[in-house]
Amino acid sequence: MSLARHLSRLGRGCLQAAGTLALWTLWLGLALLLAVQAYVATTNQLEVPGFVLRAFESRLAQSGMRASFGRTHFDPSGRVLVQDLRVTLPNFSDPLVTARAVYMQLDLWALSLDRFEATEVRIIGGSLRVPAVFSPSGRSDEVIHDLEADLRPRGSELDLASLSFRLGSVPVSAHGTLHLGAGRGEARRLPLADFLARNYGTFSRKFAALVAQAGALENPVVQAELIPSESHGADVDFEVCASALRWPRPAFQASEIRLAGRVPLLNAERVPVVLRGSAASVRLPDGAGEVRRARLRLEADLAPNALVPSWRSAEAAASALRVRALDLEVPAVFVRARPASGGALLLDAGGEPWGAPLAAEASVDLVQRSAYVRIHGELAPGFLATLATRTKRDPHRYVRLPSAIALDGRARFGPGWKFERAEADAYARGVSLQFRPNDAGGFVRTDEAGAHAVFDGRRLTAPDAFLRIGEDYARGSYEEDIASRRYRFLLDGRLRPLDITPWFTEWWPRFFEPFDFSRRPAEASLDLSGQWPTDHQTAVFVGVDAREGRYRGAAFDRVRTRLFIRPNVIDDGLEAWAERAGGRLQGSFLAQLSATGQVTRLDLDFTSTLDPAPLIQAWPQAPAAAAAFAFTKPPTAVLRGFLENPGGEKGGLQPDLRLDLNADAPLRYHGFPVDRLAFSARIREQDVAINRIAAGLAGGSATGHAAVTGKAPAQRIRFDGVLKDASLPRAVEAVRTFSAGDGKGPATLPPDAAQNLAGDRFDLAGAAEGANGDPFSFRGQGRAEIRGPDLAKVRLLGLLSSVLPVTTLHFTQAKSDFTLEGARVAFSDVDVTGANSRIEAHGTYALDRRALDFYARIYPLKENKFLVGKLLSTVITPLSYLSQVRLSGTLANPTWSLAPLSSGASSRPAGLAPQLAPGSAQTPASQAAPSPLARPASP
Repeated sequence: MSLARHLSRLGRGCLQAAGTLALWTLWLGLALLLAVQAYVATTNQLEVPGFVLRAFESRLAQSGMRASFGRTHFDPSGRVLVQDLRVTLPNFSDPLVTARAVYMQLDLWALSLDRFEATEVRIIGGSLRVPAVFSPSGRSDEVIHDLEADLRPRGSELDLASLSFRLGSVPVSAHGTLHLGAGRGEARRLPLADFLARNYGTFSRKFAALVAQAGALENPVVQAELIPSESHGADVDFEVCASALRWPRPAFQASEIRLAGRVPLLNAERVPVVLRGSAASVRLPDGAGEVRRARLRLEADLAPNALVPSWRSAEAAASALRVRALDLEVPAVFVRARPASGGALLLDAGGEPWGAPLAAEASVDLVQRSAYVRIHGELAPGFLATLATRTKRDPHRYVRLPSAIALDGRARFGPGWKFERAEADAYARGVSLQFRPNDAGGFVRTDEAGAHAVFDGRRLTAPDAFLRIGEDYARGSYEEDIASRRYRFLLDGRLRPLDITPWFTEWWPRFFEPFDFSRRPAEASLDLSGQWPTDHQTAVFVGVDAREGRYRGAAFDRVRTRLFIRPNVIDDGLEAWAERAGGRLQGSFLAQLSATGQVTRLDLDFTSTLDPAPLIQAWPQAPAAAAAFAFTKPPTAVLRGFLENPGGEKGGLQPDLRLDLNADAPLRYHGFPVDRLAFSARIREQDVAINRIAAGLAGGSATGHAAVTGKAPAQRIRFDGVLKDASLPRAVEAVRTFSAGDGKGPATLPPDAAQNLAGDRFDLAGAAEGANGDPFSFRGQGRAEIRGPDLAKVRLLGLLSSVLPVTTLHFTQAKSDFTLEGARVAFSDVDVTGANSRIEAHGTYALDRRALDFYARIYPLKENKFLVGKLLSTVITPLSYLSQVRLSGTLANPTWSLAPLSSGASSRPAGLAPQLAPGSAQTPASQAAPSPLARPASP
């Protein structure tokens, strides 16, 4: 056998021996493995291998932590149980993290490669302590306990399937994901431990602060969700619920608390956060009130790794706010606050106090303790009751509000909360005001009112205020001294004075009741001052400019006056002015009133160019004689004096006046025509004394005196006077018109009579007395003288040619004394003379019947200057004594007839006539006698 064959057989034998050895070795290993599996299956727990514990401790050490264990258990599936885990951080001797048990599911493949990696971690009975250096108590206190957690590490993130613990006494439950961040070193094996080691100081400080504040909550519960963040580790969405909150300073309580928000778990920079909260009710400090259903929104900045936020704005709202001190409930309340520079605080607030929306804005300096506040919105009527509660004064005595007042007010408080100034703009509709709080009926309802008001702590002013009552309107200012309660109004506008009667006592309506401004309100300026709450010191300066006004029914085109009014005195020392049809009345007056508003004295000083008729109508106390005048052109009159009520309120005003009147146009007195008139009169009670009468009558000039005495209807008139150079035709016309009774009878003479009387003039002097208003009641005496170129052409004398055998009668002068006896004028001695003839007559004239009854004797040549004429007169004279003529009929139709030896021939009325005025050449002094009527005394 060859060597090759032997070598081949040897090789095959070695291979068979090696295969047999490997087969038995495999079977032995499998048998051993089966035995181990049988042991594990029967026991299920093994001691953690040493190399595993060493790997775990090594990885903790790399994170700066030291751990100690109680018992540990391990099963072949990679689950590890660690009991009594205690973790200590560098520089701290006491364990800060403990756990009663920790279950970990390890990655066996990583473990076979000497890497300790857990895929699941469950912690039971965990706790965290705050180091003594960070603890408020100075001890290492437990802040988190009863921690239960299911964790799933996933590289740089940690899933929190469940997490629950107690923060102090507050139960907390959470879930989510935590970003663990990058580890320190390449051999990072325990990211959670590394994260905890890096941030444990921050966590402990935050948790310690939370535990300190959690004591204010009753039955709190916290739920949270962690949202991973590379910069913050996690953003925590949390919600805190508690049955109550009791905050110590400032002391307030809240119920059914809920607080939610999102905050960073860790932050190395300032982070904005938003927190939201709610409470069923909040009791304010010191029992000030209560808030119901409150809601809060807080925007803040968290300082790096700080717990208490630096807030940027806060908003709170509530369904209602109850203010106990004001007994006020405000619905729909909201408050906004935000800090400003320099320690200031900006506030916005609003609500619906008293049922109307009202908002406030404020800037508060908490360092200086100063503030600026603005309030705007509406003040509902209910605020008056609240104001009464706070001030102990009832504003309802001064104002009544049917609706809300629109308000915009500002106030400033200086350092130390010292009040400096407040101002407001207000507007109201339908508000009722009064200035006499003791009079419940003293309110005046306005249509609208508004003001800009300023208060500085001592004075209340309204530099711009307005008020409207129908067509009445006023705008001006108001000011009041709060200490003395003295006030003043300055107003301009238009006014019907009686519209504001309730604001004053009886003197106001009594004074203004005669005025009528119904067509249009008077333009007025008012300066009203006084002292609340009485009107005893009220003083009013008022200027009135009225168009189309009336006074006691008398209409005026324009009335203007400026008055100074006090409760019992009305004084216009400035101006009283009225205009009508181009005439004007102006002057001043002073009225004094009693406590009930009755006028007790009225001083007057007026000049007038008005028609007196409306003035007499407007003056009930005007003398009855004043109504007897009728002017064709308004006279100029000056009235001075006073009216006084000496008998008190039951008596009437009695005048003591001086009237100077000048009428330079025709007028009538009781219907008697007068060309012009000027006089000065003194009016005392019912008596009128008229001196220095200067009048124009029938083209002549008259002077004299008159007096009106007594009371109606027994009022009497006395007068005496002299008329010179009057026109006979005009006088006859005047007498005819006046004799008609109504002043409207025929006044024009027949054409032949007017022609015959043309150029005839006469003088008249007389005195008489009679009843006012009865022209046929006068009795007196007088003397008359007529001059003309040819009196024979007068119808009364011209008719003599039909009864006398005288061809030519020339008469140029007639004179006579007469006596006035009511409706009868008796002429005692009528003497008619001419160039060559003379008539002597006597008789009567009936004014009421306009009837003539005269007897005359004619001496044709008695006045002849030549010798032949005188001889003929001597021869004819006996015949004149044997015959006479009679004049009868009327002035319109006179009749002459022969009446020889008539019984009337010797009938001559007796009596003396008053002396003619100086210059009457035909009246010798021996024939004149003084008037039996005494001249009225000068006023």
